[in-house]
Amino acid sequence: MKTSFPALAILCALLKTNDSALAQDWSITTMPQALWGGVACSADGMKLVADGYASGIWVSTNRGGTWTATDTSMTRWTSVASSADGTKLVAASQDAAGAIYTSTDSGLTWRSTSAPTDNYHAVASSPDGTKLAAASWEAESWGIYTSTNSGSNWVRAVAVPVIGY
Repeated sequence: MKTSFPALAILCALLKTNDSALAQDWSITTMPQALWGGVACSADGMKLVADGYASGIWVSTNRGGTWTATDTSMTRWTSVASSADGTKLVAASQDAAGAIYTSTDSGLTWRSTSAPTDNYHAVASSPDGTKLAAASWEAESWGIYTSTNSGSNWVRAVAVPVIGY
């Protein structure tokens, strides 16, 4: 056992105990106060996207230093997801005509996908933004919708409904 202590000491010395990326200061942003539903970012943290209930979708290209509201027609956004490079985004709406929207230009423009109208509450994206998933909890169509072509086509996998929330 005594021979393992030098190896452990060397290993611990190699580990950084102070990582400046984890010790960043937090500050108030230019975002308005709202009921925010989701937030996602690029792998490097430079590009961010946030959605809110009745506040639209907002994007930042400078780690949240400044934010810009994007032009989207839905108001009750529930979830957003981002590709690793932050250029491909997906957003879900809970409006009466619940839809899934995608952007291929970091949120500057949005387009409705062919996903069926549903009550979407969560979305996810693969690192390259081509594989997408959306979760629905509509009583008649519980399921996970998936797309393997950036939202052009969707397939529903039946999910078992849960009792309550």
